[in-house]
Amino acid sequence: MMSHFSILFAVCLIALWCLPTQAHYRLSDILLCEACKAVATEIARDIKDHEKETGSVQAGGRLGADHKPVRKQWKTSELRATELLESLCSSKLSSYNLRQDKETNNRVFSKDYSETKSVDHYTPDEKSQFRDASKDLEWTCSYMVDEHYDELIAAIRAEQSYETLSEWLCNTTNSFCHANKLEPFYQKVAEARAKWEKAEAKKKKKKAKEEAKRKKKEQEEREAREKQEREEAEAAAKLDALEAQEEAAENAQQQEAAEGGAAQDPATQQQPTGDQPQQGEQAGEPPQPAPGISGDL
Repeated sequence: MMSHFSILFAVCLIALWCLPTQAHYRLSDILLCEACKAVATEIARDIKDHEKETGSVQAGGRLGADHKPVRKQWKTSELRATELLESLCSSKLSSYNLRQDKETNNRVFSKDYSETKSVDHYTPDEKSQFRDASKDLEWTCSYMVDEHYDELIAAIRAEQSYETLSEWLCNTTNSFCHANKLEPFYQKVAEARAKWEKAEAKKKKKKAKEEAKRKKKEQEEREAREKQEREEAEAAAKLDALEAQEEAAENAQQQEAAEGGAAQDPATQQQPTGDQPQQGEQAGEPPQPAPGISGDL
């Protein structure tokens, strides 16, 4: 039983040993290429920042022909190159984030904060790479430095440019940025982007339709509310007019009743005067003598 286990373990070790170098990195495809270019960018930037440096360092304990310690330029010394590589992954690359290129929509490691971090058209696995990008970049950088330490020391001391350094590190020594390796990935991203844009267009169309439906409903509700308010106002006006008519009729009845009562009151009736004819007298006739009085008198 142990022999079978030992054979299986040996096979696994051989398989791991035969894996391509890229398998040891946490990044892959375009992200590994971008990480490599970020490493080359920071090395080249540091070289350029110190190209006018004139300082020197003592070259070991050797003495020159003048019996004085031999000194070399600091910017091309092994000490300077060692210090740069020691701070490269943990410090210089710490401000890099995985972003989306504004022109190509491809993912890139960048310190340009004007570039979006949108991940709308990526799969859940790819979105997780955005969240873990910074620590994966540091891991990849550390592994890359360990794999090519002596060559990187020599490149720094030779003050290589970004073009030379990135071509050697990302294309010649490693094939991280070979077009034939990245083309399938770009195709995949383009297809994913097209699918996402189609879904977004459909989503926007649906949203616009729902928005139009919502506005129509609001318009109908507003018109119904205005109609109801109008009808209520008209009903209130009619009710006010009816109440005014009833009040006017009641006031008229009260006035007529008051006038009729005044006409029937004896105290308000007019008494006849001496100039007015008595009851039974005819207008234009001479007055009759009182009974018992002779007319011959």
